[in-house]
Amino acid sequence: MSAPPGGNRAPASGTTAGIRPTMRRRQFLTLVAILTAAHTIGTIAVLTLAAIAPLAAKAYGMPVYTIGYQASLVSLGIIIALVFGGNLSLRWGATRVNQAGLLLVGLGAAGLSIPSLMTIVPASAAIGIGYGAMTPSASHILTRFTPAHRRNVVFSFKQSGVPLGGAIAALAMPAIAVSAGWQWGLWLVSFAALAMALAFERWRPHWDDDREPATPLAASPLRAVAIIWQRRRLRLLAFAGAGIVASQVCMQSYTIAMLVEEFTLPLVEAGWILTVAQAGGVCGRLFWGWYADIRRDALLALALLAATLVFATLGVGTLALGWPRPLVYVLFFVLGATASGWNGAFLGEVARVAPPGQVSPATGGALFFVNVSSVAAPIVFATAFSLLDRYSTVFVLLVIPAIAALVCLRRARQTAASVAHHH
Repeated sequence: MSAPPGGNRAPASGTTAGIRPTMRRRQFLTLVAILTAAHTIGTIAVLTLAAIAPLAAKAYGMPVYTIGYQASLVSLGIIIALVFGGNLSLRWGATRVNQAGLLLVGLGAAGLSIPSLMTIVPASAAIGIGYGAMTPSASHILTRFTPAHRRNVVFSFKQSGVPLGGAIAALAMPAIAVSAGWQWGLWLVSFAALAMALAFERWRPHWDDDREPATPLAASPLRAVAIIWQRRRLRLLAFAGAGIVASQVCMQSYTIAMLVEEFTLPLVEAGWILTVAQAGGVCGRLFWGWYADIRRDALLALALLAATLVFATLGVGTLALGWPRPLVYVLFFVLGATASGWNGAFLGEVARVAPPGQVSPATGGALFFVNVSSVAAPIVFATAFSLLDRYSTVFVLLVIPAIAALVCLRRARQTAASVAHHH
């Protein structure tokens, strides 16, 4: 949550400052389920084009590997939302921001169904801006209603919508594209996003009862980034997220292209393997969030995740040696559990360490660094592929940001230990 210039945020709706609003168990489960469903739909929209890359690229008249540039356009849209949207949750209400995000996602998905390079840029940016608005606003709501000792697992459950959406995109979209045409999946996800935006309206009055309409609409573009940059632990955490997400976005963008083009698998079977990776992401987010809560040490959980990711990316680089098919599925499950498993524990730790009343802008600031990496990684991957001409070889390069993430997380733990010692 961001505060208006000149003072701290006032108590919401007559509650006493510092008192967490109460919510019955059933209401809380509904809240988490709705936010997770919205994130799932948004993720499907983000990843559908990558899931049908061989067919969509043909319709667009471009090489398959360039589909990664579309992922970069989406990430650029996310950055725009994170940099300029820091005040929106407080001014409009976090639920309203989610609704606006879903509307943009739906319009963008529909726009991608028009096979023209003139539409792919604004449509991808619309999806990115809408999707980028959803995570900080959801964190705003969850932080208000989630008990502190359940924060990591609840954030991880909500963020499991990302690999869940990825699994649905990888499983359903190739099958829909082959049977009905590549545009149908985009039309379906567009309808789902618009329907979910309408569904939010039922709960908006209660979830948005802390909004402050007098908050300035425009946030300082650098304010959220400054919150992260000025605090060593948050800065190292953001750098670590940026290192891990490189593997995530490249896995999502290039797995199907690699399996179809380099290993000549049918599109639907390639979709199954990516589905297993995304299922690993769902399990990984829940596991790493649970482990972080049990150990009361999210940085340790994330460091173990990064170490495992190093070996998983090396494994993908050796696929050309002829892995047995069952082991390929196991490898991609582990890759998904790490490359897509970090986000919940990461956001929970950002929310925990953020200055009081600054969860939404701190989340946006941390995700700014993450999404700069999301923009750069597919471009670097595509450039490396144009030079090396093997997807599996390029995957080995993802070891470098994974190791960098591990180093940052170790230093962040040392910083946390030092702070605890002095207090």
